[in-house]
Amino acid sequence: MGNTNYTVEDFVLDLEFRKWILAADYESNIHWEKFLKENPACRDDILAARRIILFLEQKQSQSEGLANQDRAEIWSHIESGIRMKAAIDEEEALVVPISSEAILNKQGDKVTRGYPWLKFAAILVLVLGIGMLWLFFGHHQQQTPIVDSWQEHETAFGVKSIITLSDGSVAILNSGSRISYLENFRGPKREIFLEGEACFEVARDSLKPFVVQTAGLSTQALGTSFNIRAFRDERIEVALVSGLAEVKVQNGSKSELIIPGEGISSLPNGENWKRQKVSLEHVTAWMNKTIIFDNTPFLKAVNILENWYGVRIKLLRFEDETLKVSGKYKDETLNNILDGWSYGIRFDYAVNGKEVIIEFKR
Repeated sequence: MGNTNYTVEDFVLDLEFRKWILAADYESNIHWEKFLKENPACRDDILAARRIILFLEQKQSQSEGLANQDRAEIWSHIESGIRMKAAIDEEEALVVPISSEAILNKQGDKVTRGYPWLKFAAILVLVLGIGMLWLFFGHHQQQTPIVDSWQEHETAFGVKSIITLSDGSVAILNSGSRISYLENFRGPKREIFLEGEACFEVARDSLKPFVVQTAGLSTQALGTSFNIRAFRDERIEVALVSGLAEVKVQNGSKSELIIPGEGISSLPNGENWKRQKVSLEHVTAWMNKTIIFDNTPFLKAVNILENWYGVRIKLLRFEDETLKVSGKYKDETLNNILDGWSYGIRFDYAVNGKEVIIEFKR
């Protein structure tokens, strides 16, 4: 058999070749460089053998869950094939120098000239060993749990942000709000968990519903724009801007479809559930840098100002729990709003950095 009749199996089965691939030195590199120059037709087979050996070595190093005893047993099958091949070579083969391009392994390979059935047996042992490796590694990989990667976006008080999601949907977060969801929306639905207020413009995907979970309520939509307000210790308010949406209590006790201009207001557990008409101007005003108070209870208005401007407001001598405020403020400063209120409500205020003190007059 001439040099050009070397096969991929010949190289993989040769112990010295494998040592050269995994731990090349100066002498072996010189040796294989010479072989490649003398046998250019073997280049593709040598590179293919190199890929096989490196692949098996990489798989072995990645298998941290596979016992050392199991790995040793598997590799022993491969080694036996190599030894069988070497025995054949020593008895019936002609030693031929092998070389490389500084990316392979070591020394010379041997070619079998006789006993083809023994060579077949050696290759069979190697294949069985590789098969066992594959089964062990494949089993190990299947047992490795997939770790879910969560994405989270949060806006500080006084800050708003626009987020484009992986499916093309857009989430606009009001200040003091947070959303979280599985990366790339793995699973049967596009599920988002919201705390605070956000408006969603949902990309169409009839096979994968878009669902927003908020403290006991679930809102599902397809090709829809809707706003949800779900701050802690407040009522949850869902308002539909376009399309169609279903709002339901997560325990399944209540569920309603709403159309544009309608909304659902409820406590997290579904109590005090209300389906009502909503003003889309009021609902979406925050996205246009506008605050609208429409006969809003004073304490709720104060909470809105805290979130909007990122401050903490302390009330002194506040006694009238029925006090309400109205007004529309577009891109207005906190001082201007408080100035306007102070004339009608009669209070003094002081702004000290992020702290605001309002003291009512008697």
